[in-house]
Amino acid sequence: FEKKLPKFIKQHIVDMLNHFWDMQNPATLIIKNTQTAMSGKLKRIGEVKKWFEPEYSIKIPSFGNEEYLTGVYALEVDHVGYEPIMQRITLREGTNKPIINFIRKTPKTALIRSLLIPGWGQLYSSEQAIHNRKYIGYAFAAAATISVVTTGSAWSSYSKKKIDYEDAYDIYMNQKLLEGVETNRLIAQQKNKEMRRQFTSALFLTGVTAAVWIGNAIEAHINFPDYGLANSSV
Repeated sequence: FEKKLPKFIKQHIVDMLNHFWDMQNPATLIIKNTQTAMSGKLKRIGEVKKWFEPEYSIKIPSFGNEEYLTGVYALEVDHVGYEPIMQRITLREGTNKPIINFIRKTPKTALIRSLLIPGWGQLYSSEQAIHNRKYIGYAFAAAATISVVTTGSAWSSYSKKKIDYEDAYDIYMNQKLLEGVETNRLIAQQKNKEMRRQFTSALFLTGVTAAVWIGNAIEAHINFPDYGLANSSV
């Protein structure tokens, strides 16, 4: 052990001296958020030596009372009613005042997200204590996916039937014999009926898709959760 100890010190002397220097010259952190009290984590980025703290718990607002080793960290904050924060910050010797944007979740943002992607607004407003919003979002996403695929298939089928009708109509118009005219007229009429029927079906499914899409956005807005936060925004 005595032989190994000097070798260990020799191999790590630079890191140990740097660590000692950092301990004597720590970084402090000031993050002001007067809206509400939060908690988060500071996770050190990069290789973490055995004698370094890989992660710190942090209270927000932070007034510089806690000391940290200098270095690059990932700040993670996930508080009810706020958009999650994962931000890279560099702590240097002395007082650090990084700019952190605490963004409140809002019904307007939920509406916009659900208009872009069905179910996204519900997932956005979901929290651990309000997990049912997540399942509602999944339901809307599934319904929208099914309706879009079905509607796309219906319009594709209509396009094919339209081509079939146009081909049948061209054959009918090019007939010279009376018997051929009558036969191909009936065929063209049948193709026309099938095309019109498919058009009606595709139009109906388009309406269903639009209803699901718009309904999901309205639901995301009117059923936006009350997180119990103050009305003013951060």
